[in-house]
Amino acid sequence: MPSLVDALNDSSKKPAIVEDCLALIESEVKNKNFIIKGGYKTVSGIKPGFIRNVVSDLLPEFAKALEPMHQEAVAGGKDVVAHFSGNAGKAADAMLSITDKKAERSTNGVVKKAYGSLRGTAKSNVEAAIPGLALSTDLMVGFCGETEADHQDTLSLMREVQFDSAFMFRYSDRGITYAARKLSDDVDHETKGRRLQEVIDLQELHTRASHQRKVGARERVLISGLSRRNDRMLGRTSSFHSVLLPLDAGRPGDTVEVEITASTGHSLIA
Repeated sequence: MPSLVDALNDSSKKPAIVEDCLALIESEVKNKNFIIKGGYKTVSGIKPGFIRNVVSDLLPEFAKALEPMHQEAVAGGKDVVAHFSGNAGKAADAMLSITDKKAERSTNGVVKKAYGSLRGTAKSNVEAAIPGLALSTDLMVGFCGETEADHQDTLSLMREVQFDSAFMFRYSDRGITYAARKLSDDVDHETKGRRLQEVIDLQELHTRASHQRKVGARERVLISGLSRRNDRMLGRTSSFHSVLLPLDAGRPGDTVEVEITASTGHSLIA
């Protein structure tokens, strides 16, 4: 199984991870006191993109500091996100050890002053944010040369990580790709279908468990529009969980804070 460092340094995924982290930070700051908001505004104003660059630079170091906890979860067959949430203090200490060193070495007086004003409550703020983390991935079955053993490895990885959500699909030729031009599409249609269904069935179990853990929590939700049945509003949390809300909860584009009261296999309910 890849380490957190490898996963977060994947150039195809890192930009999206950075954006998710920024959304989580923004969501957390909005609910804090004026000291936190003021410090964040000061640091954000140093130069355009400063916070984004800091997050991007710190991700590999955070991953390295958190890797022992990641391995603990994998070795014990535990849900990775639940393990981090259950040990939020330990995770916060690991990440703050990195930022403390960065702040100490900084030659920017504004950064040092802002960090100093925020550090006293930093651990409790990081602990509060950790349950907001979520793991998502893309899963493809039936790629050229995929064996049954390869497929079982995919299922094993899913059981170890227990992703909150996943985009799942079967391989098909795309004419401009290397695979279409150089490799043989040698996994038959029926096998691809079976493997995809096994992946979907397993992921649904993990998504249901992820949703159930959210019941009773308060979440900020961006409303996107009406649900398929037009009887509820539909929105997304900062961790991209789908939420069904009352019709009078707001309009598309509104961000509202709600309590999650129930869940289904596909959505949270407020």
